[in-house]
Amino acid sequence: MLLLCLVLLIDCGVTTQVTPLEAKILAADANITVLRTELAPPWATTSPVRSTANILWSSALTLSLAVYTVIHVNIPPQDESKWRFYRRKAVWVTITVLLPEAAVGMAWQQLYRAYKLRSELQDLARKSHKDLDEYGLTYCFYAIMGGFMATDRNNDNTVTISAEGLVSQARAGRWIVQSNKGIHDKSKADLVAKLLVYIQVSWLVVQCIGRRAKNLPIALLEVHVVAHVISALILFSIWFKRFKNLR
Repeated sequence: MLLLCLVLLIDCGVTTQVTPLEAKILAADANITVLRTELAPPWATTSPVRSTANILWSSALTLSLAVYTVIHVNIPPQDESKWRFYRRKAVWVTITVLLPEAAVGMAWQQLYRAYKLRSELQDLARKSHKDLDEYGLTYCFYAIMGGFMATDRNNDNTVTISAEGLVSQARAGRWIVQSNKGIHDKSKADLVAKLLVYIQVSWLVVQCIGRRAKNLPIALLEVHVVAHVISALILFSIWFKRFKNLR
């Protein structure tokens, strides 16, 4: 949020003289022929004409915010420091930027595991006359993220209970109870922060659609960012029941 405000202040505060090429484009009054025949310089200054800095700032900010917001890493072990947690998240952000299809594939796999676990637990809960709502996708995603842990009798070692372990415990009549409200209370997802990110993302998409509708050129970087934004939206829809920054 502070970065976004800083960029806007810099953008509004910097004024430079209009170059001859920019003056010609302004005088053409959005003439498509001029826009498609005149070669842009390597770096366009900040002026009434769309500048290189504006494209770079807007694209970089949109890409980084969209990817960072959508990544929901697993619950860290109890002995993991905050620095290692954010380093692990930074690794996944890098992977998502470089290989978005790998992140989408991983998310689909986790969604499949969550549905499979829900089906198995609800079948057992139905036979045991338990409330099926307590073992929905919220509970199953929490389990797959490593939310359930067990210690030995001396409290020396802590292990994460896997999905298979949960099913085995349920078959033996040892149900691990965790309310959905309790899980949601542990999540640190900021609705306001997400809303601001979606506004920034939507603004870039609307700009590209508007320029395409008017047959105006679109920067290749913007096309690349829009593709990543679509991937991020797919990830968010898959991880809709998943939780953010659980510790």
